[in-house]
Amino acid sequence: MLIGVIATACSNETIKTEEVIQKKEKQNNNGTADYSYTLKLKISDGQSSEIFEKNGQLSFSNDGALKITRDWEDHVEIEDAAI
Repeated sequence: MLIGVIATACSNETIKTEEVIQKKEKQNNNGTADYSYTLKLKISDGQSSEIFEKNGQLSFSNDGALKITRDWEDHVEIEDAAI
């Protein structure tokens, strides 16, 4: 779905998707559906690693074609990671 493994351009760190959890929260009367999700991302420098969770919400409509009508996510500070 999203990231496999990404090597950052300015360092030897990698980001790996550990897990993606999605849950349908609500089917709305207007034809849209609301989902919540959690991404578990593992950031590693080759010697140590840390897992971060990124939470968010999406709303979809299917009016002839599947469309994302709302996208929201928590802000997570990663640059201060002790890796």
